[in-house]
Amino acid sequence: MRVKLPLAIATILFSLSNSHSVSAVTSHELHSPDNRIHVTVRIDKRINYDVRVNDKLLLENSTISMDVDHHTLGKDAKVD
Repeated sequence: MRVKLPLAIATILFSLSNSHSVSAVTSHELHSPDNRIHVTVRIDKRINYDVRVNDKLLLENSTISMDVDHHTLGKDAKVD
């Protein structure tokens, strides 16, 4: 089964983001239904994430953001 990781990760990460600041780092663990894919999301001033597939680290401390109408989503993020 081929998983479109970039689209899935972007969807998950942006669903967690907001444009307000936060004073402490929050961390979230996400897992695929078959438990093969693990994503760790850390939210501070930026959204950073790690991706593991079958316990093999594919991405580490990656940062994600998106510019929409000159407003940066993912900057000064927080989870409500």
